[in-house]
Parts: sequence; C-alpha cells; structure tokens
Amino acid sequence: MLIDARELRDGSRVDADLCIVGAGAAGISLAREWIGAGRRVVLLESGGFEPDAGTQDLYAGEAVGNVIATPDLHLVRTRLRFFGGSTNHWGGYCRPLAPLDFESRPWVPESGWPVDRRELDPFYARALSLIEVPPFGGDYDRDRLRERPTLDLGADSGIETSMIHLSSTRFGQRYRQEIVTAGEIALYLHANALEFETDDADRRVARLQVACLAGPRFSVHARTFVLATGGIENARLLLLSRRDRVAGLGNRHDLVGRFFMDHLSLEAGRALFTRPVGDLSLYRAVRPGGRVASLGLITTSEAAQREKQLLGFSARVLLEREAKRLPADRPLLDITWALDHLSEPRSSASAQGEAITAGLMVVAEQAPDRKSRVTLGTDRDALGQPRARLDWRVARADYDSIARSLELMARDLGQAAQGRGQLRISPEEMRPRSNGWSHHMGTTRMHEDPRSGVVDAQCRVHGVENLYVAGSSVFPTGGSEGTTTFTLLALTLRLSDHLKREML
Repeated sequence: MLIDARELRDGSRVDADLCIVGAGAAGISLAREWIGAGRRVVLLESGGFEPDAGTQDLYAGEAVGNVIATPDLHLVRTRLRFFGGSTNHWGGYCRPLAPLDFESRPWVPESGWPVDRRELDPFYARALSLIEVPPFGGDYDRDRLRERPTLDLGADSGIETSMIHLSSTRFGQRYRQEIVTAGEIALYLHANALEFETDDADRRVARLQVACLAGPRFSVHARTFVLATGGIENARLLLLSRRDRVAGLGNRHDLVGRFFMDHLSLEAGRALFTRPVGDLSLYRAVRPGGRVASLGLITTSEAAQREKQLLGFSARVLLEREAKRLPADRPLLDITWALDHLSEPRSSASAQGEAITAGLMVVAEQAPDRKSRVTLGTDRDALGQPRARLDWRVARADYDSIARSLELMARDLGQAAQGRGQLRISPEEMRPRSNGWSHHMGTTRMHEDPRSGVVDAQCRVHGVENLYVAGSSVFPTGGSEGTTTFTLLALTLRLSDHLKREML
C-alpha cells in the first residue's frame, strides 16, 4: 500500500507491528521479508520515487577532520534520499567479509565482532538473490578463472586474487512494485523521522515523531522499530532522540556517532606487468553474456595480514596505458620503487616482450577510532532539526598499512617474474590525496558490552527493548572493497529472522 504522507491530517496516529525507518537497501530488504507474515509493517521513506533537492538538503551539515577536502562529499553527494536510497547510484561491488575481518586482531584496536563468518554464511547465501549475483567461489567463479587466469605469484605469496561481483540491481526500481502491492506493508513517502520517544519506564520506544517538509506532522506507534537510514543518519536520529534522555537513545556511554569509518581510496601506485594485456582480463570488469560483472582484486592474504599486522587491502588494476616494449638488457627487478628492498627473483628471465602499465586503485580498511565521529551541529535543517557534524579522522598507521601492502605486492610481483611496481606517493602524502569510498560504517557499532558498543549481537540498541539498527553503522570494522552492502544485507536478513522469532 502506497501512502503520500503529505496528505495525512496533522497530528495523525499510525499504528503498526513493525516500523522500518528508511527505504534503502536494508529497509527494503527487511520489509520484503515480512510480506505474507500477517503483521502490519510501516516503511517510512524521507523522499519520493524521484530525487528532490529540498529533501536531499536534509543531509547537509558540517564536515571537518584530517581528511575531508570537499565538505559535502560524505554528507550530501554520496547519499541519495529517495526510495531505494544510495542503491540508486551504487557501483554494485559485492563480496563477503573474510573470516579474519570478524576476529579481534591484536594489531587493530577495538576490532572483533560478536558474530563470526560461519554465522553469517547462510545469510550471505540468501542475500545473493537480493543483489542478483551468482555465488562466490562456486561454478561461476571457477569458470571465470578458467577463462581469465590469475596472476601466478606462487603458493607462499602474501598477495592473492579475490573475486568480486558487480550487481546491477537498483533496489528502488527492482522491488518497488513488490513493496507497493504488498497488503501487509504501508509505504509512507515524504515522511521524515524526527525523534523516538520512550515510554514512562524509559525502556521501550513508545512512538516515533514524523514530519513532512512544509506539511503535516504525525506519529507512528509500533511494537518494534528498526532504524535503517545510513551510517550518518542512524547516529543522528539516535542523538536527536533526547527528549527523554539528554544524550540521546543508546548513548549512555557516549558511543553513538563514534568510530565513524570509511574505506580509504586512492591511486597510490603503479605496476608494470610482464604479460599481455589479454592475460589480465580477470582484473577488468566484464559482463559475460549477462548483467553480472566479475572482477579480480589483488588482496593481501590472511597469513600476510597476521604476520605483518596489516589492515584489509585491495588493489584494482586500472589498465589505462598502452602496451610497451621493455629494453632487452634491463633485468626484471630494475625497479624504481620508493621502498627499495626487494628480494631476488625466482626467475632470471628479463622483461623482454610486451608489457602493460597500470594504475593501482587502492581501497583499504580504516581502523576504528573513537575520535572519528558524528555529532549534532549548530545549524538546523528545514524541519528545525540540528544538522549532522562529521569529524572524520584517519590515523597515520592506516596509510602506513597501505604502503606496506603495496611493498608486499611489489616484492611478490618481482619474485614471481610477473612485473614491476612503483609507489607514487609516500604515506605522508597519502592523507590529503585520499578519499572515502562512501561506505559509512561504525557509528552504532555492535558489541555485547554496552560500554563498548551501541547495539548488541542481535542489532538491538542497548537499554532499549524494542529498537534495532540495520545497516553498516553496526559494523565494528569494515574490511576492504566490496564488503559493505553485501554484508549489511546479510545482517538485515539475520535481523529479520530474529524479529520473527520475537514477534510471530
């Protein structure tokens, strides 16, 4: 059922069993799980079916920190505030987090999830149908690897190839009709959540106050609420819910909004591969006879991350240069690396013949940092609400990890007689040149101890019995490229199963 909230009477009351705030990837996926469940579901979307400048402006705020050069990049330009959310323009990069990403790693402070990869595996499998890509590591990947060979770096290399699948699914388009025609689901468009209000015992959310731009205000009363508005807005709405708790809901230990993370992105190096460009086709996105693209990423192995205490790292090969012929008298390891300590090559072959130069687009993990956070600013939006203030901090150690990962890649390329490498910028120069990958994570992090996290292992807000959070804001750590949307969908499906056990 489709409802334009602007047509409601001011002061209306809406009742539901389940209220989902936000109709992006998480909100739409959660709502779909409840079709046919026999419960009343309200799905609130701030925008409509098309983008609108006034609604999009509700994202605007202040961006500071030691990285951000374009203040509105994270707050406005990378998010879309209409049905389907940011899947309306996402790149579709998908792969699961690695088992190591869930562990408490001694070299990554504040790391460790209260769930492990095995627990998420069945939900990753279910999420494949949502993003409409084939299974990872299955026949599809094996066929692609037969057709498109990987770099042969040897069994003891610290660098390996990880497959990534690119989804073409736009959730707002793909699932619109299904949501609108579902009898149990009431989709309210142009409905902006203002604040949660708790009951007299201050243990449960009693109602959610909602407003339309230049329109009516109303309230939603539900048995259970799920917040699914993104990594910045999830924290903002909890902080805005301060009528009953001055610091905001779930913020007894001053954790809401902290640990903001993104994937670091920059072209930090180049490589010269001593093989024909056709042999590197795995590392270029192709769509073999269909909508799905597959791509090989160069990543650090689990063993290398443990041994060298590295953060997650992936490099995408940007084959933008023409093939060149290397001088016959130049040995393979005559390389102009800024980090000049490569081992002897396994092969004495020279780099005669065709080769291809390529940029290396790095997408790397950022370690959690308490000082990197979302708070409420002093300016107010068109609804009278304080705007978000993002203070994004990235540590020098995060850039050092990128440099050491690139060094490892260069060493192994050289040892295996596969190519050469060049570090284009030093770790000191990386910070002003780096960008975020628009993957907002960590601001309502998951931890069983309320002194270390905002939500528990079931994504329920600590201290609030009927309020849950869906999305990447619950991630304690972020892994590297392609892991965000796919993982948040797996967590959303897991949350839905939990809610059904509680409510059905």
